[in-house]
Formats: sequence, C-alpha cells, structure tokens
Amino acid sequence: MIRRALSTTAATAAIILAPTAALAYPDDPYEVDVPGSVAQGVPFDINLEGPNENALFGLTIASANVPNSAIEIAGSQTMEKPTVGGAATFSVTLNEEAVYTITAVDQNGDVVEESTVTVGDPATSAGAGSDNSEDAAALPDTGATSTPLVVGAAALLAAGAGVLVFARRQTQA
Repeated sequence: MIRRALSTTAATAAIILAPTAALAYPDDPYEVDVPGSVAQGVPFDINLEGPNENALFGLTIASANVPNSAIEIAGSQTMEKPTVGGAATFSVTLNEEAVYTITAVDQNGDVVEESTVTVGDPATSAGAGSDNSEDAAALPDTGATSTPLVVGAAALLAAGAGVLVFARRQTQA
C-alpha cells in the first residue's frame, strides 16, 4: 500500500515538475515596432522599448542593393538616441525601393532585434518580376521545434506505464 502511494506521488511529481524547465527562460524585455512595408520617400517611425535601465538605443539600417545616401535616420544611416522611460522613437525615411535590414542595439551594443522592412515592390523595380512558385511557397522557419517536448512526454508516459505495471505486479504477488 505504501509503495503504491509512493509510486503515485513520484509519478505526480514528475508530471507537475516537467514543464518547469520551459518556464525557466526569461522573457525578452525588448520590444520593437517596425512596419513590414512602407512607401518610398515617406517618413515613418520605429519605436524601441526596453528596461528603464537602458539609457540609449542604437539603430542601423542597411540594404545590399541601395547606397547609404538613400537611407535617412534623422540625416544619417546609423543613429543612437537616449531613452525616456526605456523607450525611443526614430524617424526614418527610405528613398529607394528595396528590402532593408533594421538592427536595433542596446546601450552595451548588444543586438536586441533585427527586422526587415520593404519599400515598394523591389522585385518589379529591379526588373525581376518572375512568378517563382518556389519562393512564394517558402515560409520562414519560426518558433521552436517541438521534438524535445514530444520525447519528454513519451518518456514520462513510459515511466508512468512502468510504475503502473510494477505496482500491479507487487499487489498480485
């Protein structure tokens, strides 16, 4: 009787404590608001938010197909700005159609976010207006793989079944 209670308690503890490893990861304290696409030559804002201790944000915008002169963050391609309550807003103007990479850094120079923004339709402006179904069907790889969770669940299920079989054999003997 005591063995059954102990095995049930052990199985219950394993089930309850299993998700604690996933909960151990801290939240990302940074938030970046970047539009997915914008109009050519029209100013737009990029908002960065983080912990109040972060004294400044840096923003860099680049594109492989565009000269730096076509990118303006208050007159330059890279800019650092002090935060107010952990937040900063950058006014940006992109003067050529392309896909731009936006990199935000914190006060230590650590990258906190990378995003892309599209100006106009860069495929048609470059004359490469092909309708490639391979590119259209490709989706970005987002999120985490669930394989470790499935393996962990299967291991817990097997352990529980083993404990159940062991407990039943002990009561029959």
